Amino acid sequence: MDDELVLAQARTQLADLVGRVTYGGARIGLTKHGKPAAALVSMDDLERIRDATPAITPLHTQTCDIQAPRERVWRAITDARKRAEWWQAVDLDKESGGQFGQLTAERGDLAGAGRVAEYLPPQLFRVQRWDGTTTTVELRQESPAATQVQVSHTGAQPPSARGGRSTSRRHASTRASADREVCHQPESVDRGRDEYERR
Repeated sequence: MDDELVLAQARTQLADLVGRVTYGGARIGLTKHGKPAAALVSMDDLERIRDATPAITPLHTQTCDIQAPRERVWRAITDARKRAEWWQAVDLDKESGGQFGQLTAERGDLAGAGRVAEYLPPQLFRVQRWDGTTTTVELRQESPAATQVQVSHTGAQPPSARGGRSTSRRHASTRASADREVCHQPESVDRGRDEYERR
């Protein structure tokens, strides 16, 4: 970056900054609370960035309805003790920036790892895997006692589709298996629903 400004300061100088970016080719970073938040770049720079970024394409999406309140479903998926009752192959830190790991069901070896990119209880968490794919689990409240769960995977075109050597088939199989697991009503969700109905 050619320069770096606090977001509040940039607001008062926006017209000048846009001129520097548009006509002078400057690249200006903006910070918020001391952390990088955004950048001002020219349209030419933006086009170069877009051209250099691999196309993000949907790989797989599955949606299901679970007859339990959203908070119960969220805990069954994200709480390590509850998740261990039905989906032991996943290790998930409950915070943005935390670690994520998934083992294969067959051999127990590492099938995918990455970081937690977004964690918004009880609505959504997103995992960015080191292989370039992203997994998003989103919970929508359909009614006080029903939740829609959507699991989606997006990412760059797998290397195997471009003729390269890859283990993406095994990883894709593991992700599809995970979708089936998440959309299967686990025992801990059923227990939570029974408790809810007894209230």
